[in-house]
Amino acid sequence: MLPAIRLISEAAEFAARRHNGMARKGRGNEPYINHLAEVANLLAQVTDGADAELVAAG
Repeated sequence: MLPAIRLISEAAEFAARRHNGMARKGRGNEPYINHLAEVANLLAQVTDGADAELVAAG
């Protein structure tokens, strides 16, 4: 298993590549990756950072 920071970093990079050029509806063309980062941040907060796999999945 990858170290937590590397797992999350690789998940973020993968998401950024896959969602490149996508924008959220109704949010002033905010990049979609911002939503994914917000979800990951919320998951990290509710788990106190204890579940890197869940954060990476988010």
